[in-house]
Amino acid sequence: MHISSGSPTQLGHLFFALLILPFFFQLSLQAPPKPPSKMSLPTIVLVPGAWHSPQHYSALIDNLKAQSFQVVTDRLPSVGSKTPREQSVSKDADFIQNHLLLPILDSGKDVLLLMHSYGGCPGADAAKGLSKAERKAAGKKGGIIGLVFMCAFVAAEGDSLLSKLPGQVYDPWVIQNVSVTKATNIVV
Repeated sequence: MHISSGSPTQLGHLFFALLILPFFFQLSLQAPPKPPSKMSLPTIVLVPGAWHSPQHYSALIDNLKAQSFQVVTDRLPSVGSKTPREQSVSKDADFIQNHLLLPILDSGKDVLLLMHSYGGCPGADAAKGLSKAERKAAGKKGGIIGLVFMCAFVAAEGDSLLSKLPGQVYDPWVIQNVSVTKATNIVV
């Protein structure tokens, strides 16, 4: 084939395209790399923040599932509760441990605990004693292999969320679990 028209620059571009084009077609026709086996991936337990439900994380969950991760989450008992004064960080921690973590860990799987916002407080509390090393020492399979605090509160043991707030004062709309007694006049 003889090309008589065109500048040397145009011919150089054509030559480059002919060399490179097959390479790009080959890349586009290849299947995407296979993700690691599901057996090697930890299950991600997602602990939502206050006022959040699992639906708020649907885009994140869909992206993680597309990467072959199994994701487990649920609404915390304190979220949308009809009895808010009966809820607490420790009740949320018990729920996370007993309903989200232990069923997975007791089946021998590893967990990456992903906590958002308020979820960092009860999530970290729920994780106590469940690390892979601690469970292995107890003769158990599976364990928590990592804690991810996603825009989450990190409190030291025995500390409170209140200590992390500016001025250590709750906003007026926050319901506190305190006993309230009503003074009444008693006439004898």
